[in-house]
Amino acid sequence: MGRKAITDAQRQRLRQWYSTQQARPSQKQCILWFQEQFHHSISQSTVSETLSDKFKHLDRGSASNRARHRPAQWPLLEAILFDFQKVIESHGGVTTYNILKEKAEEIWHQIPQYAGQPKPEFSVGWLNNFKQRHNIQYRVQHGEAGSVPITAEEEIKAVRTLCGEYPEDDIYNMDETGLFWRSAVNCGLLSEPTPGRKIDKSRITLVPCTNATGSDRLPLWIIGHAQQPRALRGINLEAIGCKWRHSKKAWMNTIIMVEWLQAFYRHIGSRSVILTMDNLKAHINAIEQSPPPSNIHVIWLPKNSTSVFQPLDQGIINNLKVHYRKQWIRFIIDSIDNNTNPFTTIILYQTIQWCSRAWYQSVNNTTIYQCFRKSTVIQPSIRLPEPPPVDLSSEYFALQQRIPEVMDLRFILHPQDEDGEEEDEQVSLADIIQQHIQEPTMTDEAIDEDVEPPPVIIPTPGEALTALQVLRTFQEHRDETQHQDLRYLDQFERHLRTIIASTQSQGTLDNWIT
Repeated sequence: MGRKAITDAQRQRLRQWYSTQQARPSQKQCILWFQEQFHHSISQSTVSETLSDKFKHLDRGSASNRARHRPAQWPLLEAILFDFQKVIESHGGVTTYNILKEKAEEIWHQIPQYAGQPKPEFSVGWLNNFKQRHNIQYRVQHGEAGSVPITAEEEIKAVRTLCGEYPEDDIYNMDETGLFWRSAVNCGLLSEPTPGRKIDKSRITLVPCTNATGSDRLPLWIIGHAQQPRALRGINLEAIGCKWRHSKKAWMNTIIMVEWLQAFYRHIGSRSVILTMDNLKAHINAIEQSPPPSNIHVIWLPKNSTSVFQPLDQGIINNLKVHYRKQWIRFIIDSIDNNTNPFTTIILYQTIQWCSRAWYQSVNNTTIYQCFRKSTVIQPSIRLPEPPPVDLSSEYFALQQRIPEVMDLRFILHPQDEDGEEEDEQVSLADIIQQHIQEPTMTDEAIDEDVEPPPVIIPTPGEALTALQVLRTFQEHRDETQHQDLRYLDQFERHLRTIIASTQSQGTLDNWIT
């Protein structure tokens, strides 16, 4: 029997099934699933190819039933051009052959990898192949969903009804918030004040997402201006619990939101959940481009009322920022005591560490659950005991002792304009090209973030083991130490000894070979 070709639609189904499984299926399991679904078998190489980045574009939307496409001769150019096509569609526009050809020629001259090569003709045949590879079709344009709301109260009733059908662990909320990561506590704090110097408002965007009980907090996405700040190079951000992305305004845009949604879908797997979001244009565009699988129900919160109905806005984000600023104030105090300027010594690595600690360790489950109840998304809207406020009295007192005319604590915790949300930016072709090439143009804000960090001496495994043994001795002589505390240290000590043994074995092998 001749081999039967696999279509893009079938590849898309396989990728979706694979990404929604809690435990990653083996290639054999993928072959069996495909056989059950489509009644013909595929090889392990086909499975491997289908799950590779070669077919990553199928995660963005619908796929055709065409079995084979001619591979792209200029894949980087097509990736940029396809993102441009999506941006045009997201703003209600359409493209023609002349527009795509003009943009392809413009893109060609801006890609360093193609420098010195003859420019292609970008013929009608090439355009048809490009459209087929990316499933670009002419579609009827419909009005924006939810553009004619009834009333916020009536809409939230529908949200409550849907949420009432799900366990609280399966109800999620995501939002964005700005953070002035090195905001001043006093305008005269700089060691060398410059006349007319503006107050430092270096801003990044935090993207938190959690379920109603706080038992499942997704990694904190952080959006800045620089593509890869030097302070973050070599840092395992996945282990810290964060992801770094960049955009022109350091704010959420459609491209980043599509990527966030796909990460959320993978995180949820096959569970049946609700994701609540506000009507930010980037959210709506991204959902249109990357619709959720059937087990994930996206619910839009009533427009222009997120301050009332958005769970994260009921105190979760504020709690996160207060804990961040507690770390920042302590850093300022230590810097003054060491006769250094905190504004020139803080780097983004420390900011991300503080954000992660605040998100995972300081914001407690009670605060999260109470804010979901307060938003009335979860019913009944019961009033729970207020968690104790974050105590910054000792830190603020220490600031007052060191800084003349220190700001009121309320202004330190809530800088003006920090939470001002920006509408989804009009992503330009230049912005899209910068997302794909290795060396984007650096804006002033990106240069500001991309400061050279001080040299870091990374300890050896042996030095880490010695430090761990010191910590163990310290813990064993404290009355407050619990049995489980020492078990954690035991576990990490075994891990370090395994690394040391592996390093020694490799060194012995290398010596024997040489």
